[in-house]
Amino acid sequence: MITIFKKLRNSKVGENNVRHYFFYALGELFLVVVGILIALQINNWNENRKDGIRELGLIESLITDLRNDKMTLEFLLEFNENKVKGLDSLLALHSRDLRNPDHKDAFYLLNSRYLMSVGNFRPITRTWGLLESTGGLSVIQKDVANRLSVFQQALKAMQNQGVYMENAVFDTFDLTAQLIPLFYLNDTDYFKDGKLTDMALPEIQQNEAVLLTYFNKVNFARSVLNFYISDAYLKGHLQRTEDLISFLEETYAIGEN
Repeated sequence: MITIFKKLRNSKVGENNVRHYFFYALGELFLVVVGILIALQINNWNENRKDGIRELGLIESLITDLRNDKMTLEFLLEFNENKVKGLDSLLALHSRDLRNPDHKDAFYLLNSRYLMSVGNFRPITRTWGLLESTGGLSVIQKDVANRLSVFQQALKAMQNQGVYMENAVFDTFDLTAQLIPLFYLNDTDYFKDGKLTDMALPEIQQNEAVLLTYFNKVNFARSVLNFYISDAYLKGHLQRTEDLISFLEETYAIGEN
């Protein structure tokens, strides 16, 4: 088409027809502009297609992480609910004579089972890290990005509470060292496969002030842990995770035939 305009232009120039030359020059300019606009449109379409592929890849990766987090949350709920029951059993020893062999053994065993570990949720951060470090959020739909932001804020609040719970449990365990020699809790002569052996354990220090402080700390740790399990944190985050998975799958038609 441009070649035709050039031939016509040359012929008109030869005829010294300025008006017709100007007309054909405008035609050439129009074709050039149209060509540029088409090229830009194709380039924009290609970039949008690449962004769409990248967006879908990030969302699929995030859903995989969230599904794994969901399984972890379900495990931690059961783990921590059992821990609360264990701390209740430990608190019940407050009114018992810890010089009694059965009560003494229960004190050692319950400390070993319920104060030496915590069930603090730590999410998979692989895809979250990619979204933040590679500018991945820029290719995510605005409503989805807003939903992810709200989810992250709730997650950070739960993680802060988790650290608080963790400190409460370990602070209590630290005080245990003033009542019993802690190395016995890892000695296979006394503990094996989570159970006590027949070896007699050392006596518990009968310091009333320390015992009172200890059981107050156990009670506090139990309260903090129970709150951590509640709808405000662990249970609530499990529901939020399930809701986010469903929202992402529906928004991006993932899993549909």
